[in-house]
Amino acid sequence: MKFSVYLFLGLGLIFLLAPFFCLGDDTGTSAEVTSPVTPPTPPPAGEGGATGTPVFPLVKFMIINNNADYTISTEVKLSFLTQDVSEMIISNSPNFSNAFWEKYFPERKWFLETGDGEKKVYAKFKSISDFESEVVFDSIILDTTPPTNVSGFEAFPGDSQVILKWKNPFDSDFKATRIMRSDKFYPTSPYEGTLIYEGGDLVFIDANVTNNMRYYYTAFSYDIAGNFSSGAIVSAVPRKSLPPEIPPEIPPEIPPEMPPEIPPEIPLPPEIKELTLEDFKFFQDGKEIPPVGGKVRVEKELPLEILIDYEKLPEVLKTIMITIDKEDKSFSFLLRVDEEKNAYRATIMPPEQSETYPLTFSIIDYKNQNLKNIGGQLKVTGIELPPLPQFIFLRLEIKELSLILTLKTSEETISFKIKIYFLLLLILLLIILWLWRRRQRKKRKPAHLYNKWVGKKDPESRNGSK
Repeated sequence: MKFSVYLFLGLGLIFLLAPFFCLGDDTGTSAEVTSPVTPPTPPPAGEGGATGTPVFPLVKFMIINNNADYTISTEVKLSFLTQDVSEMIISNSPNFSNAFWEKYFPERKWFLETGDGEKKVYAKFKSISDFESEVVFDSIILDTTPPTNVSGFEAFPGDSQVILKWKNPFDSDFKATRIMRSDKFYPTSPYEGTLIYEGGDLVFIDANVTNNMRYYYTAFSYDIAGNFSSGAIVSAVPRKSLPPEIPPEIPPEIPPEMPPEIPPEIPLPPEIKELTLEDFKFFQDGKEIPPVGGKVRVEKELPLEILIDYEKLPEVLKTIMITIDKEDKSFSFLLRVDEEKNAYRATIMPPEQSETYPLTFSIIDYKNQNLKNIGGQLKVTGIELPPLPQFIFLRLEIKELSLILTLKTSEETISFKIKIYFLLLLILLLIILWLWRRRQRKKRKPAHLYNKWVGKKDPESRNGSK
């Protein structure tokens, strides 16, 4: 009887609580799960199809850019696979603010919200019977930031070959470097000219060249999302080495390579004539660094972004080149216009040494003619620890009852001198101190512990404890 009462109460409790456990949530579903529908008020007879039977929308999947992981543009393509759908509503917000219903198409162009990071697109679908699906969504990572340019891009001409060397950037999302070549001018995009190398190495030998002909190279680094840097540039003329003759003759002097080669100046358009170093903007770690007195003070080991507003330059402009002179070498980079045509940009690594370097901006038109050079200085600073002194000489000698220790470093000489009898007295005192401490330690120990310490057996332990 008691068991039947408990069974009856348990079944009743389950019956009362079952509806609460069966309730679902109304959050968005993943993009590739078939979506259920939210039933509206049943339509009148004769509507919702030829026989008046309700039609429910079926959503199989929704993807962005063919299910890609990254995109470098806010403009993307949405693709849908549905059944019995007549309308759809799309939004970048899960609450569909400012969105509206539109005619259904299996593909649609869409614009993501600006700003790098993960972006989600939400959608709902409606059938001809006005039944709505639940919210579905897909996500993609927007990355519009190009990587830092390669550094130390150099060309070493030889006989029917040019050896190219560079250092890849340390960007965490760096993928590879692409090198384009031209015999006309520096390629200004990663698709201009002839592709001669693509990969993650640091050296490449271009053997498909002709002697006594100048070649222009641009190295573009790119990341896993597909963003390309503005480009590092260099040029070279391969030549056959001259064999020595008897009697030896002095070969004609070959002018040194001055990368990059700047065409002669021509009359300036008014927009370019007024440009100064202050029209360029410099950023490090998200902070703007304004030029002061013709100098730009930057920190080493931090990427340096350089840009100038697109509207400040005329349409005849092809590109802008920045050159940093370092000792007897020059390293040059292109400032390339961004996709939105807001600015010409380049991201470079400052030189490693804390010094002041000459800086030159060269403005080039579509005829590869140099319109203007704008000079300045790049002051590289950073925390540098002084080099540690290296001991290069150590001598120990006894002279006139004295012990002499001499340490000679690259900067100074240090000598220590102590009388021998003082040293012997010090050693004797240390021995006496050690014996005294040993005797005190012996007195403090109980007899049985001391015997155990020295290896003797305790007499009481032989008979056992009583």
